Amino acid sequence: PFAAYGFNKSHTTAYAVIAYQTAYLKANYPLEFMVSLLTIKSGDTDKVIYYINVAKRMGYEILQPDVNSSFAHFSIENGAIRYGLTAILNVGYSAVESIVSAREDGDFKGLTDFCCRVDLRLVNRKCIESLIKAGAMDCLGYTRSALLDALDTAIEYGHRRSSESKVAVASLLPEEDMERFNDVVREKEEFEQGEMLRYEKEVLGFYFSGHPMAQYKERLRGIITCQLGEIESIPAGSNVVVAGQIIIKRQITDKKGREMAFFTIEDETGYVECVSFASSYEKAEFFLTKGTVVVVSGRLEMNNGLKILVNEIIPVEEAERSMTNTLNIRVPRSFMESDENMESLYQFILSRTTTGGMIVRLYLEGGSGDGEVVMQLPRSCSIIVDEETIGGLKKLVSGCEVWASRERING
Repeated sequence: PFAAYGFNKSHTTAYAVIAYQTAYLKANYPLEFMVSLLTIKSGDTDKVIYYINVAKRMGYEILQPDVNSSFAHFSIENGAIRYGLTAILNVGYSAVESIVSAREDGDFKGLTDFCCRVDLRLVNRKCIESLIKAGAMDCLGYTRSALLDALDTAIEYGHRRSSESKVAVASLLPEEDMERFNDVVREKEEFEQGEMLRYEKEVLGFYFSGHPMAQYKERLRGIITCQLGEIESIPAGSNVVVAGQIIIKRQITDKKGREMAFFTIEDETGYVECVSFASSYEKAEFFLTKGTVVVVSGRLEMNNGLKILVNEIIPVEEAERSMTNTLNIRVPRSFMESDENMESLYQFILSRTTTGGMIVRLYLEGGSGDGEVVMQLPRSCSIIVDEETIGGLKKLVSGCEVWASRERING
């Protein structure tokens, strides 16, 4: 027992009791167990990511941080897990106490209402900025970009109304005065998805509302052998093909004076460290930079943790071209019911054709009890596969699935 580690029998008994108690709690109170784990590990981003993924696999929804609903620690809310505010960068326990105390008199209605009611000595500008970037102020009804733009003005109003009891002062203001205060936030378009995700990672340590890899999920279906969150269940020595965004890179010189690198890739489900020796690194050095999305093939090794010993690294766009030859499109039956819809799909495909492009296969859903019909378009309809093509297909055919694969081509 205990990984063949030998120690005093009295210690063994104590560990056995603790192990039993822990297993009992996880089996009988799984939601409470996961909330407790997340709270205990809230200062360790890697552990938070791991346990959030575990909770999701157990079927629990993770609710975003919210100044009107969250508490200092992770909490249970209607069978889901509400994110704790102290797990956000620059948000301390005393600041959360001020927020929770202020909202006892009602939910915050706007950014200026918030700044007028909390203690700005505890809930400072850096703290509020982090709350906005984490999405904890989405409940106020404005975009994050609009809230950040209005932050300094709202804080200025809050300081003006500051007194021994901000809540009392704010509640005595004429209704029209409070409406004027709430209007300091002006409508503004939200940040681009990429920028919003970067802000989330900055203050939460990970992407919450999405992931840069999400756009590649369907497209990589026919290329990768597993997602990164599944890698721990694969035996060491196995060959894998995975994809992810580079989040850490460290370059060193080997004993022969050649450059090699250790780098970590991440997808929506987890992350893994990769070791690229000189032979594979020299071919990838020019594009192997932080933020790049790559496809990695290699062998799993267990040596001070699970690692991939890299055989080959390819940028994701090149992998789609070199490792696949077919673009698959699954078309919902609801879309096919209109001849105009099918004609518009055909015209879109024609507009994206190119010499040497990918063969197109359409998967057409049959009626009740009917099987799926697979239709391979002629080579004259070979299509270029890029962001514009994938985005255009998803916009045109609502609910469609699009993925690349390597197939035996007919004709």
